[in-house]
Amino acid sequence: MFAAGAGSCLNKLPRGGIALAFCKFCGAQFRTGDVLCVDCGTPARQADRSDDSEVKVAESQATGSAVARAAQASAFTAVTAPTLASGVERRSEPQHAASHIVRPHRVAGMLAYCTIIPPILFLLLPPFKRKTFIRFHSFQSLFTLAVLIIAGLVLGQLIDVLPVFALLLWGLLILWAIALWLLLLVKACQGEMFKLPIVGEWAERWA
Repeated sequence: MFAAGAGSCLNKLPRGGIALAFCKFCGAQFRTGDVLCVDCGTPARQADRSDDSEVKVAESQATGSAVARAAQASAFTAVTAPTLASGVERRSEPQHAASHIVRPHRVAGMLAYCTIIPPILFLLLPPFKRKTFIRFHSFQSLFTLAVLIIAGLVLGQLIDVLPVFALLLWGLLILWAIALWLLLLVKACQGEMFKLPIVGEWAERWA
């Protein structure tokens, strides 16, 4: 009887079939098209379900390990991120502070507009006269001061003829000179070679 059942199962095997799995009960091979196990008669679907359950268990184990690794990675990131951020902030603080430091040549450019003595010294002393930036502001300061002196002398001659008009022009000239002085100080502090009309061209030519 068992041989007859086995023979009926063997008759259902396709010629040249390929083994797909083993029976979970007796270890016999299943081939394509098998409905029952050749040796013990176990339905092939039951074996497939056992295979699916093992696959599901393996997938669940892999998913659990992946979740554990992701949790460890997030914990490591949470611990190390503040340290890295603090390190970046500490490295950026000196750069940010250095951007606000006034360079020596800028200080010299600002001092060139403070009376007539600093620009003359800058044009005579070797450490300063070799730098184009300092020479430019020194010459522009001297030329601007010369223009203001000439304008003052002209207004002084007008006081006897038009005293009210001359005093008004004196006031405007003083306000204009103060505003111009502040502007030139700011531009020199920013490291710019800001050129005034006419005198700026002369200063650039001499620098």
